[in-house]
Amino acid sequence: MAALQAAPVELGFAEEAPAWRLRSEQFPSKVGGRPAWLGAAGLPGPGALACALCGRPLAFLLQVYAPLPGRDDAFHRGLFLFCCREPPCCAGLRGKEGENESPALLIAPNVRTS
Repeated sequence: MAALQAAPVELGFAEEAPAWRLRSEQFPSKVGGRPAWLGAAGLPGPGALACALCGRPLAFLLQVYAPLPGRDDAFHRGLFLFCCREPPCCAGLRGKEGENESPALLIAPNVRTS
């Protein structure tokens, strides 16, 4: 029987960083504060950043620098995670079996094109 090989996993930890490291041109991964958008194109508007359950603005939780090697259109790519602060909305963040989205959670990809 052939052994299954697991995909490589990268694990990171949150740590304090000087302010200059958290600016957009440094392609940061960070937790909290304000998003450091990588590019102005395709930013989510206020409607996209509102909880689909209660309508309140979603809070910025974290961003991860996540380039896709071999893809010119996503060489500098960041994933931005927003979530609702209201406990009733967050109670179902795991979603139901077969669902991969929660109306109280938004993952917004952002790509720098230049």
